Amino acid sequence: MHREAKGEGIVCEMPSERDMSRGLKRWLKKAGVERRELHTTTETTKGITWHDLRATGITWMAIRGDEPLKISARARHEDFEITQEYIREAEILRDGFGDVFPPLPTPLFGATKVLHPGFGQESQNSGETWPIAGKNQRGGRDSNPRPPA
Repeated sequence: MHREAKGEGIVCEMPSERDMSRGLKRWLKKAGVERRELHTTTETTKGITWHDLRATGITWMAIRGDEPLKISARARHEDFEITQEYIREAEILRDGFGDVFPPLPTPLFGATKVLHPGFGQESQNSGETWPIAGKNQRGGRDSNPRPPA
């Protein structure tokens, strides 16, 4: 779409990072994640931001041992030195870190459901489906429909 517009203008309106961070904190609280350090900025802590999710994902890729050039490409770093900073941080954190991107626990989705990116689509792994979200299953204005409880 950007090419079709000959590089002029924006492709779509996106909320500001500040609004996305506020939405993230709201959904963390709804999920019962109340750790003060995530929600409050003080002299010694910084509340979580939307960008922190990206930085965490990049760090976890480095901890997992992904190839540096793949990390750089996925992160769209224009300067490889930025990727190297994440790799150096990962080297410090790697020992005793545990599994990176482990499977989500089945109880999060009910005894018989598995995580699947599309509602009402058959899972490649289990043959099970999630129903399409109905009117009463929708989240807030900054969310996608919720999977059934």
